[in-house]
Amino acid sequence: MTAEQLARILVSLTASFQLSADCEFTVEVNPETYAREKFLAYRSLGVNRVSLGVQSFQPRYLRRLGRVSTREKIVEALRGLQSIFANVSLDLMNNLPEQTLAESAADLRTAVNYAPQHISCYELTWEAGTPLLAENLAVNELGEAMYKQTQEILAENGYVQYEISNYARPGFASRHNLAYWSEQSYLGLGLAAHSYNQDRGWRWSNTKNLADYLGKLFRREPEPEDGFNKIMLGLRKNVGIPDAYLDERQKAKARQMIAEELLIRQDNNFCLTNRGRLVLNQVLLELM
Repeated sequence: MTAEQLARILVSLTASFQLSADCEFTVEVNPETYAREKFLAYRSLGVNRVSLGVQSFQPRYLRRLGRVSTREKIVEALRGLQSIFANVSLDLMNNLPEQTLAESAADLRTAVNYAPQHISCYELTWEAGTPLLAENLAVNELGEAMYKQTQEILAENGYVQYEISNYARPGFASRHNLAYWSEQSYLGLGLAAHSYNQDRGWRWSNTKNLADYLGKLFRREPEPEDGFNKIMLGLRKNVGIPDAYLDERQKAKARQMIAEELLIRQDNNFCLTNRGRLVLNQVLLELM
């Protein structure tokens, strides 16, 4: 997106909404699209946070993930963005095919050497229809060891974990991430964007069909699985979920999962263990 295009979007936004003076204004960027003049223009338009999709600093894993970037381009983009913005986030991926514990640690240590304010480290998701799914790697002891290693390396370097996959220096937790997991209201604008109204319990999404969208069509519907969303969103946070979120059957299941070392009790809440975080979907299926 050019700075001119972003400016036009902002004109439309400010015609309908008042943006707070201290709002978090994040732009996501892939390293190969970095251009200094463009991001200087972004800053002049109010952008104050950027999230850089690194995934890995190692060439062979970049190739495995189908990324067109290189380590050199990643470093160039990262250094350039840090010279412009005071709040930079990196996205990394873990438990990649054939990745070793040492290689995962190397990516993490490279990331912290550049001292970004925020790091997201995601487990690779095996999506249907992708080449990587064919390898069918199950969650295993190595994945759990990588997750624990991630926590340790980032904690040693001053990053506080506040969600399953997100770590930040104090004061730099992502506001929009916290809004999603805490079930605060949010408004999504654009094709296929999702929104949530906390007061009314409404969730809705814009159409995925471009022709319909351009025809100004949208759909809104009550969320039929509000209980599921409370549990799913709550468990993603370190603080977990209170007893009130669960009925008696679910509490019995939760106690069983404590015995299986998937959940723990902490401050009267049910919280995921590291093992549970790696199999969150399984935990949710058991609870629902």
